[in-house]
Amino acid sequence: VQHACSTSLSDVSPVCSRSTAPAPCILQAGYSLTLTLPEDDRYYADKLDILERNGLGGSASFSLLRGEEPVPEMMGFLRLMQLSGSDCFLLESIFEAEVWAYLCQPVSAPNEAAVCSAMIDGAREALSHYCSSIDEDLALLRDGGLVPGSRQDMAVQVRLGEKEALDSLLGFFEGRGADLSALEYYQERRLKGLGLMDEEGKTTYDSFFKDGIA
Repeated sequence: VQHACSTSLSDVSPVCSRSTAPAPCILQAGYSLTLTLPEDDRYYADKLDILERNGLGGSASFSLLRGEEPVPEMMGFLRLMQLSGSDCFLLESIFEAEVWAYLCQPVSAPNEAAVCSAMIDGAREALSHYCSSIDEDLALLRDGGLVPGSRQDMAVQVRLGEKEALDSLLGFFEGRGADLSALEYYQERRLKGLGLMDEEGKTTYDSFFKDGIA
């Protein structure tokens, strides 16, 4: 899996909010994550076609903020990147109109596990490149003698925002990966849509065979 993570300050879009009274500028900084579809993917052409038909391309950037979950489009991109094996039936032309909507929801347990594993590894790697921890940045802002509103103060806030966004992303995928059985996947959604599975996950067609209906 290839994924590109950008950490330069120019890729971060901070939001500066002030109260009505004069106060230091508090930045709400985040992290810009760039995902790139590997060109050596066996199904690269089919996957790229899906992305382009849905307003994306082979590479797309997503803004991450502390405490926010990944948007459906990002999850769809990730699932498409990891789509392999028996799940590749979704690439068939018969699913052309619906495939993106399917990808924006869990496809299968193996696919979701691969997404979680890739993002956990990526977030950990990105966090390892920082020379300070979240707690150290918080302490520096609290009592490190920085001049409020100074370039150094704002730089630390941006750096902290990036790490907090990555830490939230890591926590999200660690939690999701640990509870994959709680998710509803394409097969279950499809069977429920056809009335062949109830809300408890039990099939409703077994009685057809038992009663001699089919």
